[in-house]
Amino acid sequence: MAEALLGIVIHNLQSFVQDQLATFWGVDQQTQNLSSNLTAIRAVLRDAEKKQITSEVLKNWLQKLTDAAYVLDDILDECSIHSTKVHSDDGHTSCLSPLHPKDILFRFNIGKRMKDITQRFHDIHQEKSRFNLELGLTEVQTVDDDWRQTSSDITKPTLYGRDQDREQIVKFLLEDASNSEDLSVYPIVGMGGLGKQHLPSWSSMIAGSCKMHDLFHDLAQSIMGEECVIIEKGRLTQLPTRVHYVSLSNSKVSVDVTSFKKVESLRTFLDFGNIDLVPSTHRLRALRTRSSLLFPLKDLGHLRYLNCGPRASLNNLIWQLPKLQILKLEDFYHLRLPKELTQLQDLRHIVINNCYSIQETPPNIGKLRHLRTLSTFVVGSKAGCGLAELHSLKLGGTLTIEGLENVPNEWDAKQANLIGKKDLNILQLSWDGSANSEGSNVNVERVLEALQPPSTLKSFGMKRYKGRQLSNWMRNGAVLRDLVEVRLFDCDNYEELPPLGKLPNLKRLDVRG
Repeated sequence: MAEALLGIVIHNLQSFVQDQLATFWGVDQQTQNLSSNLTAIRAVLRDAEKKQITSEVLKNWLQKLTDAAYVLDDILDECSIHSTKVHSDDGHTSCLSPLHPKDILFRFNIGKRMKDITQRFHDIHQEKSRFNLELGLTEVQTVDDDWRQTSSDITKPTLYGRDQDREQIVKFLLEDASNSEDLSVYPIVGMGGLGKQHLPSWSSMIAGSCKMHDLFHDLAQSIMGEECVIIEKGRLTQLPTRVHYVSLSNSKVSVDVTSFKKVESLRTFLDFGNIDLVPSTHRLRALRTRSSLLFPLKDLGHLRYLNCGPRASLNNLIWQLPKLQILKLEDFYHLRLPKELTQLQDLRHIVINNCYSIQETPPNIGKLRHLRTLSTFVVGSKAGCGLAELHSLKLGGTLTIEGLENVPNEWDAKQANLIGKKDLNILQLSWDGSANSEGSNVNVERVLEALQPPSTLKSFGMKRYKGRQLSNWMRNGAVLRDLVEVRLFDCDNYEELPPLGKLPNLKRLDVRG
């Protein structure tokens, strides 16, 4: 893990220099020293990660290196976030210039922190001479001008050979260890280089119901550190300095707000117990919470993943989340997505679950050019709220389109370009119950015809369709050849069903109303 993490930090440091942020913040010298020390350390990491198995001292050295790498990445990320405030979208300097009091204070703070972390890596570099480590080959990292970014986004490295291990660990935790009541706090961490960073990936996979045998715990403690902690029950009063991932599994957990005081770089906090607690002094990358205390929090700007519930006020949150990539909203009774959502240009996934009344999708959602998942889109009648917003988005997974009664004509429906979205697995189309009444001028049958999905679709559903005829593509076996499931609810005007029973892969057909 240390080698992969350090490679990412070195890459981010290169971007920091090439985008002239080091010069802008006055930390050129520290950056040069850091680059020199990091490169020298990385050259011996493969040998170090092999030898740590039999050397506790070397294992501790690698842990110190990992901890420092997280801190440096926090600093680089903070500089990237602050630089977006200094420069406006049109390239002009904003009110936060090098002469602005807030900017001078930030410059002073970053200078001090960069000096401290530079000394920290210098000490780590000096200490490595104690271990007689051999130089190894490391991949040369190149920076492509076309995709070099001004941020320190962590790109998830490809890791081979861990899928079977992850599946076995999850199986053990969910099944074999389910009878143990003895353990309430345990780590999911591992030796450097063994891929532990990816085993607890969104540790929600196992947080809901698993417990662990003492034997497994003892084995974990003997070879692993303290990076990831899952709290099952009892009261937590203090977390180790080196914790980077924390998950609260259920409401039986009691957590002291001072528990996080010594934690240096907490990256993930997942609350599945609705405990109404969010650490407020850490630069989180991933957060799951049902707390209403999000707005007063500082340091939300580092978040890449946010899963929040009905008590969160999104209008007060969006402006704090410039780096957000995944937004998951659950259990909102009346969800109104703020129009400022389209300012989050790094958004990849917007997932909406169990939200019963979504009033409208923000205008111009098509501006989110990196968006790959939009689980619910509500067609509106205002400018920028039509199906044309979906045209260029390369959406996959599940897409539910509601408010189809607001589609003015078949041409507008065709602009959704559903047929071109080859990564879609599940498509659901929904009209309002009062839509397309006798007096409507919109031909709902032509609208449905224009919404032809890709032939790779696995599941198709439709609600409250009022047309008398179903579309031609629903009668075309070539279009629907991969369909496994069809659900038709309250579509009570059509005269006959297409021959869906002839579809080769269809397993479920649910027709109601």
